[in-house]
Amino acid sequence: MAQLTRPQFSPSPYTAEASNSQAQPLTSAPNEHSIWTPLIWCPADFPAELFENAVSQLIHHPEYNSTLILRSDTVSETTSNFAPAVPALSGLRIVRSIYRRLLPRRPGRDAGLEQHCTLYAVEGEGDAAGDTSSTLVLTPIVPEGGSLPYYHPTVSHLAFRYMEQDPPILQIEVVPLPRTPMDMNSRLYRTALALLETLHRYGWGAMTNYKKRVLHDCIVPREPYQDLYLVMRERHKHMVDTWQENTDPLKHVFEDIGIATFLMLLWKDMYASAQPEPSDKEGDTAEPWRSWPRPPAGFLDLGCGNGLLTHILTTEGYTGVGIDLRARTSWSHYPSSTQSQLRVEALDPTSLEDPAVISAHPWLRPGIFLIGNHADELTPWVPVLATLCSASGYLSIPCCAWAFDTRYQRSRDDAYPLPEGFAGTLNLGGDGSNASAYSSYRIWLASLSLHLGWRVECEMLRIPSTRNWAVVGRIRASAEATESALYQKRANQIVHDLSFDVILASELGEELRREIWATFEDNMKELYAHSSLGWKPDEKQAELFHEMSRFILARKPPEPGSPHESVPSTVAYSMFRFEREEEQDVVYCYELQVRRDFRRAGLGKQLMRHLVSIAKGWKMQKIMLTVFKSNYTARDFYKAIGFELDQMSPEYHDDEEDTEEYDYEILSKLIPSR
Repeated sequence: MAQLTRPQFSPSPYTAEASNSQAQPLTSAPNEHSIWTPLIWCPADFPAELFENAVSQLIHHPEYNSTLILRSDTVSETTSNFAPAVPALSGLRIVRSIYRRLLPRRPGRDAGLEQHCTLYAVEGEGDAAGDTSSTLVLTPIVPEGGSLPYYHPTVSHLAFRYMEQDPPILQIEVVPLPRTPMDMNSRLYRTALALLETLHRYGWGAMTNYKKRVLHDCIVPREPYQDLYLVMRERHKHMVDTWQENTDPLKHVFEDIGIATFLMLLWKDMYASAQPEPSDKEGDTAEPWRSWPRPPAGFLDLGCGNGLLTHILTTEGYTGVGIDLRARTSWSHYPSSTQSQLRVEALDPTSLEDPAVISAHPWLRPGIFLIGNHADELTPWVPVLATLCSASGYLSIPCCAWAFDTRYQRSRDDAYPLPEGFAGTLNLGGDGSNASAYSSYRIWLASLSLHLGWRVECEMLRIPSTRNWAVVGRIRASAEATESALYQKRANQIVHDLSFDVILASELGEELRREIWATFEDNMKELYAHSSLGWKPDEKQAELFHEMSRFILARKPPEPGSPHESVPSTVAYSMFRFEREEEQDVVYCYELQVRRDFRRAGLGKQLMRHLVSIAKGWKMQKIMLTVFKSNYTARDFYKAIGFELDQMSPEYHDDEEDTEEYDYEILSKLIPSR
């Protein structure tokens, strides 16, 4: 398909002489006395139904049009009981009014400003009633005796209009303040010109996307979703005012309200046959969802973050748990009923190779419903875990592109075998191809679900996020026992893809030594060079490959066609020794190194888990290690998994006579006795 080219922006000043080719000016309702003046117009190169989509960018992102504006905050939104300042216009009815606050980039110089942003549709009766917004009016709210900030045009109202004539046009009109110049050289005209060009660009962008636009409401119908969302929004919007995190409360609160709404309706449909919905007499008509069908084993929110989604679902009567690597500030501010369902846990999928481990897991039970809402490193594991534990289904909303042990790469991570035309069914947006990295990643995730025996369903969620594509697994591709066994085998193969081997230094071949040293040098050379120890590679190699050294190697099977196709690649390792320190038997971890391209995939935690297992098996009393103070990432990692300053560390005791500065510290972690 040939690429569409945006038509040239061709503005013209409004002139009364040429009014036959332009729409007539706005007129105020009889009880109002504002006089509207058209300034400028241009051809509209997009359909009327996209006008609201285009102007929404103007409403929510005024900073795109003025470097003096930092951002806008939406204070409220209403479809009734409009403020007196909102103008009444002949022939138009108000659809919606947004009350926003403009925040200046430099508060010391420019004042903030509040504004009504009001959308209007053509007034009519019956079939002639306007359902499509065609006018946006911006109305600044200026206190008595106050003045407009410099970044705002000197007007009391500014209107953007879409005129459905032949051909359609866009027009900007104003109600200027007294003595405001409006000629073509005036600041007001130049501002209107810039705004009109922006609207023209947004409208064309909306149309090109619109032609390829993804479909909403493929799984959950629009009407029940909208009805329930309005109820949930009223019940939980107060969370915006009590937000505890350093993130945008409007985005996160309303995003999680939307996801919770989707899940409640999805579950109602999924489990209806197993859990018949009660009659109206039996159900709670005020809160009917409390008797709706739900996952038989509850839900598990993987990487739950601030815990809000878990809180909303728990508050509405759903049973489930949210887990994450660390507690968030928000957790302690939720009611006790929510706090009890938020757990700190470092879930390691590679530890689930033994069916006995899965069966003993407190939450990975048969029938559980898994949620991966921007779960990052756990995202690709969601369908794997769902297969291994016989989950009843899952919802995965991917954000950052992660493969199983590293960042996803298009050049390396091929999609699993796909049926013809599969990508076109995934509701990807754009042209439905893998032209972008994010589209390619979503195809890979969907192919993984298919590979593991899930019927793939995709939805573009109605949430305020650019990452709103979701894959839903709720139906198994086959109920045959032989097929189920095949999918279990495939999931186990993925778990086993990364192997961990314990090996003595004396058993290392030259290729392994080369890989180990290359990773160490890449990670540590600069840190040593800037330390009191200095960079001494000969001494470090002698220590690293000493006969008393032992290694835990994290190894990945080689890529097909690689020069060393029969040799696994070492992507991370730990070097340790058994030692005696201060009358205690310890495992001393000399090194824990992860290749740069495999970081933030949980390998450090997996290596440490194996190290703890070794320490327990040999009845060691603790694990010790030394870390540079300048290695902030490593220090934070060790402390996050339970390491503390050891009494052998030079600065453990506050000795006033010891004035020497140390650039390292010794950390340790006790091994509980059995």
